[in-house]
Amino acid sequence: MGKVKRLLTSLVLLLAATPALAGTVNYNPPFGYWRMPVDKIGVESPNVDGLAFDPSVDKASDVLAALDKARAAHVKLFIQLVQFADLKENPPGNFQLSQWQARYDAWCPQGQCIALKPYVDDGTLMGIHIFEYSKPPIPQRLTPDLGQIAQVAAYVRSKWPGVPIIMDTSKPCLFLDPKRQMAGKLDILIYTFFTNELTDTRRGEGMVNNGVACAKQAGVKFMLDPNPFGGTQGGLAPGALDRYVHFTEFSIRYPGSMATAIWRWWPGDSPSKGNGFQHFANFYSEQSNPGVTKAMSEIAACAANPATACPHG
Repeated sequence: MGKVKRLLTSLVLLLAATPALAGTVNYNPPFGYWRMPVDKIGVESPNVDGLAFDPSVDKASDVLAALDKARAAHVKLFIQLVQFADLKENPPGNFQLSQWQARYDAWCPQGQCIALKPYVDDGTLMGIHIFEYSKPPIPQRLTPDLGQIAQVAAYVRSKWPGVPIIMDTSKPCLFLDPKRQMAGKLDILIYTFFTNELTDTRRGEGMVNNGVACAKQAGVKFMLDPNPFGGTQGGLAPGALDRYVHFTEFSIRYPGSMATAIWRWWPGDSPSKGNGFQHFANFYSEQSNPGVTKAMSEIAACAANPATACPHG
């Protein structure tokens, strides 16, 4: 009987570790990718996804269709309704709230905003992701200060009351603002850290612990986003996969984290895909690296059984 039980346990781990498994694995806490395509929801195994929509291209029905598909597949989503990188044409320091308002207003024709609250109530929608905050600013990308971001957050909340406001940052301690400009404006902080740079395991874990402590002190919930590519996102450095597996498993097992979301998994992107100032290498385009599939399988097994199957974290 014991042998049969061990065999069944091994089979469950093997299935959970299969990257292209049909159906959604009920990872707890949730685990998944940023920007996994809508047509992969419920087909691939992760149960959290970060999607982006553009009001100049997408319709309200596109957003609702994605949410409905996620609901049926028991996948949690966090969504962008405004592509903040598209506003990089603004000269530095020339933040204009009216531009942001106009982008969000596009989702509210005749004053009737797209209905998102029901998806929050049933656990499908984690919230609206409004901005990536970095200091110093990412080159050629508009980065408002905290006071200006607070204006955007307040406006979004006025449009969709009861829907959590989300931001991501690699500098969570910046939100310990003495002026408390973001107080009550932010609900969830996605803490992004670059595992390529964490060559010392002990110091890297200490850095993550410190960032999480700042998020808690700022009074917000948090989720973790281990990024394997580092600031340049130009590809995987030697030894990067081992560090990535460790820190992703570390994230999956992190007490109090709402989810772990990997940046990023975009089928069809070549390693040279970029936005004019950085390359967007991603795990899908890196699968020619023979270690990537093995690393992702190990991480998926850990996410499926965090109490027993995370040997590296």
